[in-house]
Amino acid sequence: MVAPDLRGYNDTDKPSRGYDVPTLLRDIVGLIKGLGYEKAIIIGHDWGGALAWFFAITYPQLTERLVVLNAPHPDAMQRELKTWKQLRKSWYIFALQIPWLPEYLLGRNHATLIAQIIHRVAFQKAAFPTEVLDHYREAIQKPGALHASINYYHSLFRSSLSPASAKKVDKQIIAPTLLIWGEQDVVLNIELTKDLEQWVPNILVKRIPDTAWWSYDGVMKMRYDHWLALWLVISKNKATSSTIPD
Repeated sequence: MVAPDLRGYNDTDKPSRGYDVPTLLRDIVGLIKGLGYEKAIIIGHDWGGALAWFFAITYPQLTERLVVLNAPHPDAMQRELKTWKQLRKSWYIFALQIPWLPEYLLGRNHATLIAQIIHRVAFQKAAFPTEVLDHYREAIQKPGALHASINYYHSLFRSSLSPASAKKVDKQIIAPTLLIWGEQDVVLNIELTKDLEQWVPNILVKRIPDTAWWSYDGVMKMRYDHWLALWLVISKNKATSSTIPD
């Protein structure tokens, strides 16, 4: 198993540009090939999950199976952004387009606001004691890290204004896919998990009522490890995904 940070985060390189989806996908391609593999099981959460969807669409030959945690399929997100309910929850994407102010607010007082946001959106708050939150604060305070993380949203917003963004993704994801979704997510509607078979015919959606955006928090870890192990066996030995027991 390889679990890298995305570019710009923690100890990775932090170039001034290259936070658009095609460039980030090429980072993943380079990682797979650099490690000597022909394909990989792609697992991602949040931004990693968003890139995992695009990777399976763009590089099906490199995607053995796909696991996503609380990140919407791009076409499902386009669909739900047409509703006031999801648009209202996505307010922060627009707020991050303001020059310099978000970076200042998020970074001041040793990134205290970052820790507060993480704790606030977590449903299982006991999984994020001060010593855990301090690791996130330390990582985001590394030179260039906060600026780079905001650049993800700048690139996302710029690409959404291009004519190409209005087009729906034509390709279906053919890889067996598991979507794990914490139902208490405060920024993504549960509707994003519905009617996905038109884009991902071989998908299993596992909705978890007692967790949120941090769907892989401490108290849930053993359950997720159990589900993931079972699904990996099922999806390898059967043509289509099945259910996995609780």
